[in-house]
Amino acid sequence: MVEHTVLPGEVFFCTESSVLRTVLGSCIALTVWHPGFRVGGMCHYVLPNSSQPNAKVYANRYGEFALDSLLREMQSICNANDYVLRLYGGAAMFGNRLEDSIGAKNIEFALEWLDRHALKPAYQDIGGRCSRTVKLDLGSGEIDLKRYISDDQMGVQSLEGMRK
Repeated sequence: MVEHTVLPGEVFFCTESSVLRTVLGSCIALTVWHPGFRVGGMCHYVLPNSSQPNAKVYANRYGEFALDSLLREMQSICNANDYVLRLYGGAAMFGNRLEDSIGAKNIEFALEWLDRHALKPAYQDIGGRCSRTVKLDLGSGEIDLKRYISDDQMGVQSLEGMRK
């Protein structure tokens, strides 16, 4: 099975059996999967929106563009409400307070966007202080989620893994 790495600022939607993978800190990833058609995708955005006039050059780095781009891909197959959506990321990295972090702003934007489009995630693993690796198997819809939790006192990382 082919594995695709979805980098920051990318949107990937696929109609073939494959695995989509990304690594997150304060960024957000939205995964979508349709159980009947066995298609899906992922977007990985860095910041919620841009005040820069040339933002379209790197449009999918921003949630305002990346989420809409993924929605268009979903709707090209069927109604967006027919997909299983899952939301990941938005960690407070770099010692920021949770509520003031870029991650918190990314989460707030994603939740508002989902609400505006009347979409409900089936699962979410957001916030906190851990980085994450997310893999979506488009053949089964299975998610492999790993959290990397920093231990500030010892400077090491422990690993948690789960399937959702």
